[in-house]
Amino acid sequence: MTGLEKLGLMTWSEASERWGFNKTYLKDKNKSKGSTIFLENTTCKVGNEKAINLITREGMEYITGMTEDEAKKRKKEKEDEKKE
Repeated sequence: MTGLEKLGLMTWSEASERWGFNKTYLKDKNKSKGSTIFLENTTCKVGNEKAINLITREGMEYITGMTEDEAKKRKKEKEDEKKE
């Protein structure tokens, strides 16, 4: 496993969806709260004109307060509640 794989780098859209949120979740958070919501050194912009925002797994856990597994469990519980 390379160093980048260990970081769990994802695009903002991918991370948002993996944690069970709308794909614009991080973009919307950034617009409303600014870059201060991000843990230092866990997000970056890559490229110039059509730049891509990346975030680490640690950064996503910091913002949401849960791991990806916890987020999946929460999403499943919400879906189960809707079925009842």
